[in-house]
Amino acid sequence: MPDLVELPNFLTTPAAWPAWEPGLQAGGTSLAPFQQTLKHLKEALESAFAEGVGTHDLVTGRAAVVDRLLVLAWSRCGLDAPKSQKKREIY
Repeated sequence: MPDLVELPNFLTTPAAWPAWEPGLQAGGTSLAPFQQTLKHLKEALESAFAEGVGTHDLVTGRAAVVDRLLVLAWSRCGLDAPKSQKKREIY
């Protein structure tokens, strides 16, 4: 995975990103794990906001998770492979 912004503490608890990531790593073409992770992220952000976590941490935390989702989605589609390994399709 490329260098990414570190997750804030409220997203590194066992109930947050560490629990969500394995389902995303499983592979396949289903969007369900990504949708589920976004749902969990929304809940975690709402909970953190209610606990008084600062807006800077909330915004950077959301961005950090979305960055990770994009990297994983990109990888699942094979778009992270070197150009010589990608299939070329002509339309």
